[in-house]
Amino acid sequence: MRAAAVQTDHLNQFEVASVKENRSASGARIFAMQPGGRFLARNMSVRPLIGYAYTASPSASTGFPLVRIIGGPSWIDERGFDVEAKAGRAVTARDMRVMIQSMLADRFQLKWHEETRTMPIYSLVVDRKDQRLGDGLTPSAGPCTDNPASGFEDEKGLPRCSDRFPQRAMGKNLRIPLADTDMDRLADRLSSAVIDRPVVNATGLSGRFDIDFDYT
Repeated sequence: MRAAAVQTDHLNQFEVASVKENRSASGARIFAMQPGGRFLARNMSVRPLIGYAYTASPSASTGFPLVRIIGGPSWIDERGFDVEAKAGRAVTARDMRVMIQSMLADRFQLKWHEETRTMPIYSLVVDRKDQRLGDGLTPSAGPCTDNPASGFEDEKGLPRCSDRFPQRAMGKNLRIPLADTDMDRLADRLSSAVIDRPVVNATGLSGRFDIDFDYT
């Protein structure tokens, strides 16, 4: 696993945190950031928590691809946990990640190291020979913040990226909306959310885009 971590201190720890194993028969899961620096997870296994808490680089805004988190006992995938934590103040998305790192180390004794492995990959490529963009890929409308509407205070006062994507019925499909992003981030998102192996950007497209597409 290769990830970016930040040295923690008392300012980068939750003021209060409760972690309990979920023994219910329900398969439903909840993962949410709430106002006032609150974090809530229901029936969440440990591997996705690790994936959210760590990023591939300090500047990355998406979590670490789960397929690249290797090792650990079987229970980190098999057992679900309920987590309720409070920072005691408004926090940024980066602050929240660091606090979850600290919680994982404290409550689950998480230890990690970096290593290099040869793995199969997918290449993200342009399908059209004329490189025209499809309906779900448009030039960026400008900077925005990834902070959820209910979760974090934005450091720069930017508009929310989520406002760029109107709500719509999804049926059985899943959706990837990314605003003011580049192709490297799209590849990272596919690696972490969709695909069973890392995705590498081979599109050759530069610049920033607003991306919104469904997948099954």
